[in-house]
Amino acid sequence: VRMNRCALLLSLLLAAAAAKPTLRFRADGLFKLVQFTDLHYNTSSRDDTQTQLLQNTILDVEAPDAVALTGDLIDAPEHDADIYWRLAVQPLVDHNVPWGAVFGNHDADGNLDKQQLMAIDTSYNLSFSQPGPSNITGIGNYIEPIFSSGINVPDCVDVTSPIAALAFLDSGSRDCMGVKGYGCIAPDQIEWFKTEILKLPLQCDKMIPILVFFHIPLVEHMEVWNENSCDGSKYERCCCSAANTGLFEVLNGTGNTLGVFVGHDHMNDYGGVYGNVPLFYGRKTGYPRPLPLNCGARVIVLSEQDLTAVQTWKRLETGEVEPSKLHFPKHEQDKCRTVQF
Repeated sequence: VRMNRCALLLSLLLAAAAAKPTLRFRADGLFKLVQFTDLHYNTSSRDDTQTQLLQNTILDVEAPDAVALTGDLIDAPEHDADIYWRLAVQPLVDHNVPWGAVFGNHDADGNLDKQQLMAIDTSYNLSFSQPGPSNITGIGNYIEPIFSSGINVPDCVDVTSPIAALAFLDSGSRDCMGVKGYGCIAPDQIEWFKTEILKLPLQCDKMIPILVFFHIPLVEHMEVWNENSCDGSKYERCCCSAANTGLFEVLNGTGNTLGVFVGHDHMNDYGGVYGNVPLFYGRKTGYPRPLPLNCGARVIVLSEQDLTAVQTWKRLETGEVEPSKLHFPKHEQDKCRTVQF
């Protein structure tokens, strides 16, 4: 049995060594990304079928250049976690869309751990996921560059170097630095992140913009709703990390973060700017529906001609775009939900 397990991991690693996608702006100067979050395959066969249909609908309508999978792709299956993971990514394979994935708090609660699931994911040529460095907390800490189209760009742009980047971080599962509750991005991950973003090349004497993806929201995702205007809905208390480890201060200080995108809270889908950083929830993609919301996905668009902000909207199961829903702060001082595991 051990030999068979080793042979499986070896075959997955060899497959992962094949050529990987290079992300690049299109000839029209745009780069479109879809965020699928909280797919929760293994809920029921009926829900899994509906989730795949929804993924296919959104990929048909939006035709994205890449997909970000922000955790809880699968719902702790006691058996066949590999099969459910493959179900989650099959629509992306069918549409020939590259993707990067991070883990949520449920993915590795089944019969496969994060390392095994990452080996399955990276065995696909379309996956640009990476396990990340082995000497820091978590599996799936990595940065993926996006390159210029090379069309109608300023003379100062070096088209051989990336002009934007996607950062993926493992926000853990349970507890944070001894505090009971949901997981967090640990201090050693933050130090690694700070080092890596400083390694990214400058373009036109400026740091290139980054989009950041992980599963469990920051405390600041709650505070932006409390204190600032937002667009979207909040139907449950924020299930933030159990402790604030300081990632937001780093992102706020660099000045090049165009968005932080999370999942986890099935009934929240809002976004707003806190400090210098736009903070967003995705829309729960997996069935059953997070009533009163419908299932869907967040769409994110970068423009090569203006890399100072993103356009974003939510595409629903009906194929329609959800209308804007403005929230104005009431200074209600909501607090993160307290959980004990």
